[in-house]
Amino acid sequence: MIENGGNDMALQFILGSARSGKTDFIYDQMIKDSMEHEDEEFFFIVPDQSTLNAQKQLVTRHPRHGTFNIDVVGFFRLTYRVFEELSYIPKDLLEDEGKSMVIRKIMEQHKEELKVFASSMKKQGFIDELKSFFAEVYQYDVSMEDLKKITDGMKEEGLRSKMEDILLVMENFEDYIKERYLISEQLLDVLAQKVEQSEKLKNATFYLDGFTGFTPVQVNLLKTLFPMTDRVWAAVTLDKRVDPFCVTGIQELFHMSQKMVRTLLELADEAKCEVLEPIWVEDGRQYRYGNAKALLHLEENLFRSSLKAYPKEQDEIQIQSCQNRKEELEFAAATISRMVREEDYRYRDFAIVSGAAADYANYVKEIFEAYGIPYFIDEKKTILFHPFIEFLRASLEMVEEDFSYESVMRYFRSGLSRQSTEEIDRLENYILATGIWGYRKWNHVFEKCPAGYCEETLEELNQIRSNFMECAGVFREVLAKKKTTVKEKTTALYQFLTAHEVEEKLRKMQLEFEEERDFAAAKEYEQIYGIVMDLLDKIVDLLGDEQFDITEYADVLDAGFEAA
Repeated sequence: MIENGGNDMALQFILGSARSGKTDFIYDQMIKDSMEHEDEEFFFIVPDQSTLNAQKQLVTRHPRHGTFNIDVVGFFRLTYRVFEELSYIPKDLLEDEGKSMVIRKIMEQHKEELKVFASSMKKQGFIDELKSFFAEVYQYDVSMEDLKKITDGMKEEGLRSKMEDILLVMENFEDYIKERYLISEQLLDVLAQKVEQSEKLKNATFYLDGFTGFTPVQVNLLKTLFPMTDRVWAAVTLDKRVDPFCVTGIQELFHMSQKMVRTLLELADEAKCEVLEPIWVEDGRQYRYGNAKALLHLEENLFRSSLKAYPKEQDEIQIQSCQNRKEELEFAAATISRMVREEDYRYRDFAIVSGAAADYANYVKEIFEAYGIPYFIDEKKTILFHPFIEFLRASLEMVEEDFSYESVMRYFRSGLSRQSTEEIDRLENYILATGIWGYRKWNHVFEKCPAGYCEETLEELNQIRSNFMECAGVFREVLAKKKTTVKEKTTALYQFLTAHEVEEKLRKMQLEFEEERDFAAAKEYEQIYGIVMDLLDKIVDLLGDEQFDITEYADVLDAGFEAA
């Protein structure tokens, strides 16, 4: 065991301002400890989204360029490490797309009982918002009883009605997943019940970095881990002018950090764990800010209760006023281009940070490509407007609207139908001239021969119609029936996609984008088919035996597409 003054357990805080070198200290200490105690286990716990970078940093810094007896994990990944060790197989995990589809199904089934949200469930983003609310409730360990008490105490009728709708959906959601599925927010509770059985965690050393606080379910897990550990190292961002052991008001800059320290102290006290003298790390800032003394001064004074003006002239911080967002980006692009050209900078040295990145994203492609600046936008793109999803939605809408002119042309113009652009143009001109509308008309031979058309042309059009209905007719036969199951409808949809050779067409488009060096679009086309197949598998697993009409089926799929 690592010596800690005779005590079996100890809590060690690593404190310091942002960029002061706390993480560097953690890496150095962790590598040193792990090399001196090769028979012991070390866990480096970081936020789940940071694990890849932490692993990369560890391998780079380690003298042997590996992780060895150090496991870099987030709380979520730690769960599976322990489950794997114990050969424990949890219930199936219901992922985001599955949650969205189940919530959408429940709201459809209970729409007559919903007081406020019956008309909102089809609005884009609504299911995501409701799903996020559920996640917050589970993460912060708020029970249904707590929510009911809060709802009963609400005096404003509109707000109370909304909460009653949410409770109705939530109760049915919990009933649906009970005994069948776990959601990610419940995994840590399951882990907390299993950790005492883990030999890997006993007398392990834990390093916590990158956190500003913990949710109640994370605290509950840490409560079970503390008595088992040898030592816990925790990096916390704090100014040395602030008392780490006194929780100040919520308006103070370091309130969350102080609250995190208090939480860990309470856990240590409950586990009868020694708390060591905090280690303050400060020297790193001078190195990290280099010659930019004004930036260091800003970091030391921004959002502090007592402010000091910078005493010297400086040009490290500049404020530029522009008329709109487009002008702001043009200024940034021109500045980056000039500095790369004249001051020996590289494009990778720059970052544009915004609190409203989505508002600027529409201008980035136009402006940055005009300046020849390579760029990456850190955003999650919805698949809802991808041509493949448009083709799927158009195909379902075509059945739902009984082959109306608008729905049929939406299907044809999606770019993935079996007809060429010329054939689609000819068909559209004909159906506009003859007023063809509805499945019955499409399923019969075209007989009308308006002015300008001859028998030979009509025969060619019927050949195009026949080729179209060969797939669409079979597809419609299954999808339009009310008493077919979700599994039957999904199977028919998959066969429809196969008949259209969608996978091959998407692959061809991917290669075309790669030839044009549009690698972002190529990556989208590479991934989209697998995403959709995974979603279809999930809807069958979740709802396969349910009987939906075409509208309900399309709506549940839309909820899945929105979450994917």
